[in-house]
Amino acid sequence: MIKNLNIKNLAIIDELHINFSKGLNIITGETGSGKSIIINAIDLLLGAKFKKNLIRTGEKFCEVKGEFLNDRLHYFIKRKFFINGKSETFLNNNPISIKKLKKISIDLVDVHGQHQHQKLLNTDYHLEYLDAYVKNFKEINNLEKLVYKIDSLKTELDTLLQKQKDSVEKKDLYKFQLNELDAVNLKDGIDNEIEKEFKKAVNAKEIKMTLENLLYSIESKEDSLIAQLSNDKKQMNKFINQNNDIQSFIERIEGISLELKDLCYDVLNYSSTINFNENDVKKISDKFEFIEMIKRKYGGSINAAISYKDNIKSILSDSTEFGNKISLIELELKNLNEKYISVAKSVSSKRTKKAVELCKKITPILKDVGLNNTRLNFELASDLNRINRNGIDTCEIKISTNLGEELKPLNEIVSGGELSRIMFAIKILLQAKDPVDTIIFDEVDSGISGKIAEKIGALMEDLGGKRQIICITHLSQIACKGNHHISIYKSFDSNKTKVTAEKLSNKKRIIEIASLLSGSSITEDAKKQARQLLLN
Repeated sequence: MIKNLNIKNLAIIDELHINFSKGLNIITGETGSGKSIIINAIDLLLGAKFKKNLIRTGEKFCEVKGEFLNDRLHYFIKRKFFINGKSETFLNNNPISIKKLKKISIDLVDVHGQHQHQKLLNTDYHLEYLDAYVKNFKEINNLEKLVYKIDSLKTELDTLLQKQKDSVEKKDLYKFQLNELDAVNLKDGIDNEIEKEFKKAVNAKEIKMTLENLLYSIESKEDSLIAQLSNDKKQMNKFINQNNDIQSFIERIEGISLELKDLCYDVLNYSSTINFNENDVKKISDKFEFIEMIKRKYGGSINAAISYKDNIKSILSDSTEFGNKISLIELELKNLNEKYISVAKSVSSKRTKKAVELCKKITPILKDVGLNNTRLNFELASDLNRINRNGIDTCEIKISTNLGEELKPLNEIVSGGELSRIMFAIKILLQAKDPVDTIIFDEVDSGISGKIAEKIGALMEDLGGKRQIICITHLSQIACKGNHHISIYKSFDSNKTKVTAEKLSNKKRIIEIASLLSGSSITEDAKKQARQLLLN
């Protein structure tokens, strides 16, 4: 059940606190007073999508909080929405995803409003209502798992069949491409290696000449570095006995000379390995261009070309295995389809049986809400070729509202008022079958009055004895049945709208119900009638 609700800066509401109780909670108020905003706030706490325009004009955020009780568990839910589009959602002060919130809230509250009436006109929901009565959720879940496996295998089979087709149609092409890709040793970075080799080959002549010039400068020419150092050493030897520092300089010159000779030896050896040949340069150039063509043709990079090569090798090598793999998947699909049909037939059989039972049980409820001669039927159609998470059945609710008339689709014959009463009857029946803690009826009394309103009020009162009911109504016949009565009204302060929720005393309740009977001009007769309604 909902214990309390707090709203801040939502639509026209600046700040509002409402305490709810067990039994039938009635909410009344003038049109535009903010009643629907209360339902919006509860919807948000259950995980509904938020629209930014719901933030009160001039404010930067809005916030809704609610306390819920379910099987002795306390749930404190808070959602906060900001003008920049960001939001926060908490369960018991811990962040929670909307998906998890919806999963929890589905057992807390069932909101029954105008939009749900319209769902009745959509046949996609009709099977959902029947299954809620049948309570075949375990088998439906089994069907969903089977359909998921079937769909996955079908996708895998389609992929294999396409590969098999490709391997047949493109076998010659793949072989040509594989030979082309095998013409060079593809590996990561080979393009960079060949590019360096190509540049090295192109520059070989210049490199060799540069090295030869270096050798010439160091030792070959008449005034080479080594020759100059040798002459300098001879000159310095003349002064070796006259100056002790000269010896260290001579030793360093000797070291440099040896280092230069070693350098010449290494340069000479390296130079001998450089063989400049125009044909070699062309071969490397052709190889480099081939690698670049491979990259362009097979994905733009060496890694992409390697991946493509592996793929076509797999296709060519697996071509003989496709038949076996396809046969295995087809066999598995056959077995899964047989399981699916078996479960789906069982589900269909239960639906057929329970549909008859549901229609019998709903007839007296329809009579209670003023649809005296109405016949309602859940018509099932089965197709064994239908692979669907809901099974082989499709369902359409058909109705006859007058004696002797044939059953017709809802959207062909029912009015808005009749639609709301049919939905109400279905809800009554489904909640008796599998009750949630709280049911909210948002102006379910649309288009009704008089004795029909009295009967719906009595049904509401009966429901309120079993679980918490929150009902927004404009009818005195329903309002008088409440165990608790909350009035929503607007006031104006400093050019701002203020929405107030007041839990009515018995005295004020008489005035409120009298206003529902006679409007803003409350008469003594209306008060008397209100007292009488509250006594019944």
